[in-house]
Amino acid sequence: GRRARKTIKYERVTSHKKRDKCSIRSLRFYTLDFRSSFVQGALYAGFFPFATEIQIPGLPLTERCVLDLEICGNTSKGSGTMDKAAGGFTGDTGGRVILEDVKHMNTGKKTVRSLNKHNYELTCTECFEDVLDKIVSLHGIDWLGFRRVRDLLTSLPRLKTTSTNGKTGNCDSSRRKRKLSAANTNNPPSPLSSIRMCSFELWESKNVGSSKEMTDSKDEEVSSDSKKVLVSGEIGFMVGSCYTCLSLFSDTRTYPRCDRVRTQGALLWMAEAGVKLFDVGTTANYYTKLYGFSKVTKRSFVEAWRRHRGTPLNKEGENT
Repeated sequence: GRRARKTIKYERVTSHKKRDKCSIRSLRFYTLDFRSSFVQGALYAGFFPFATEIQIPGLPLTERCVLDLEICGNTSKGSGTMDKAAGGFTGDTGGRVILEDVKHMNTGKKTVRSLNKHNYELTCTECFEDVLDKIVSLHGIDWLGFRRVRDLLTSLPRLKTTSTNGKTGNCDSSRRKRKLSAANTNNPPSPLSSIRMCSFELWESKNVGSSKEMTDSKDEEVSSDSKKVLVSGEIGFMVGSCYTCLSLFSDTRTYPRCDRVRTQGALLWMAEAGVKLFDVGTTANYYTKLYGFSKVTKRSFVEAWRRHRGTPLNKEGENT
């Protein structure tokens, strides 16, 4: 709307290539508005958010950022050619890396062997802040480490994955239910209410055998328990039955192929929950070779996004 046009600014970026003898022109949209309502509208429209550092004297690094909004990067004529064999564009010059059918996902034999070797456990939105801290500690402040970005992500509603087993709390009264249904009829929920932040955590469980230990105060028996270690995780958001991954981390040195176990496990989990479109942004080209994603044009992505963003998840997207 008019308010969004005043909030979003743009600059024209031009670069020249001597080999192709052509100029690449694209529009870079950015904003200083970090209000959750405005950002939710951008996410619902299909924009991929990414914070960028700016130079402002007198401010610390955690405060100097703008929010970039992009659909598919540079997709102007002459900016790249479509490589159908590779499933995307050559030269990383535009497009969106997506997967619409989880049946096309690649599953390697080494990943299966890694599952048999390690005692992995996949959880959803169990420790959102811990995954966020881990990503910032490994990748630096840019981009999830900016204070305004962190406050924004933690303020948005999150996906609920804990089943209530049919319990409705204080809403058991039929009169109360009639009032709620009438309110929903008169005031239908906003499309922005379907936006949920989520995280996927991959844990390595290490069993500790039961033993008897003597303490200074009293004798006690330490029962068998499991110590979980967070080895990989990712943060993203869901809009209807669409999912977009924002950032991730993996400790592949200590736990080889844990990134693939997390990615494939999360894809299967979301497919069972009713997610139809999986999106990893514009630059994650390695997803095309490792997991069977494809890099599509701006028009194809927007059509798929609009087709699935209004579809709710299974079981109202709350329980899986």
